[in-house]
Amino acid sequence: MAAALAEARAIEAADPEILCINVMGGYAYADIADCGFSLNCCTRGDPVKAKAYLERILTTTESWLTEAYPVEKSLDIVLADIDANPPADGPILLIEAADNIGGGTPGDATGILAPLLASGRRNIVAIINDPEAVALCDKARQGDDIELSIGAKVDTHHGEPLVFSGVIERLSNGAFELENRQSHLASMMGTHIEMGPCAVLRNQQAIVLLTSRKTPPMDLGQLHSQGIEVEKARYVIVKAAVSHRDAYDPIAVRSYNVDSPGLCTSNLKRLPFEKLAGKQISL
Repeated sequence: MAAALAEARAIEAADPEILCINVMGGYAYADIADCGFSLNCCTRGDPVKAKAYLERILTTTESWLTEAYPVEKSLDIVLADIDANPPADGPILLIEAADNIGGGTPGDATGILAPLLASGRRNIVAIINDPEAVALCDKARQGDDIELSIGAKVDTHHGEPLVFSGVIERLSNGAFELENRQSHLASMMGTHIEMGPCAVLRNQQAIVLLTSRKTPPMDLGQLHSQGIEVEKARYVIVKAAVSHRDAYDPIAVRSYNVDSPGLCTSNLKRLPFEKLAGKQISL
């Protein structure tokens, strides 16, 4: 994008007949023909010459495509790196951008939690939005053992439901006050947050906060209010892209962006596009 913009500005500066060249990044998650990367040009001169400029910028853009995709590693690679280069004690963030709640996803993906549990790792903290599972916990009592299916219930894009066995450590109404009243979450939802009825489940491997209303992980009060000392965790799954950083980066010893299933994935090859059009150039 930077290279395309630089070339457009250079052409505008060099050719007085060019009034402007607009470089538009498009929207990567829209499966419609007219919503990709696009260029247009306003000129006082020959439109054929203007078209040639756009072709030139397009060639520059295409030359950068292989470098443009964000690099997210598989969970297997991430865990291998952690084992080979163990960080200091403290939370390791596993960023699940594919289930970025702020981007509109359901907050119930299991694409990191399920294989992380299967790997035998311990001291995991995760949040799953699952009102159905919370309702089942509410029918039991705090301190009861329970086995239930959690996550991946809104659609088929965010993994598969996970069977989780543990003790119901806490039941609550899910209300909390922001610890950072200047956070991005305050601008979205105010300083008093309602996650709806919540349940905290614990077993030998993980603490899982189940919520009834998906809540972006932008404030540690979300976990602290439910009795979860996230600072003492080893692996923390965070359903965000960048908005979590003010809250979570200060407590993290390392952070990884993990490639996992979900509609906000940076790995666009995971998405079933059907309606995208090919390259089109018109005068």
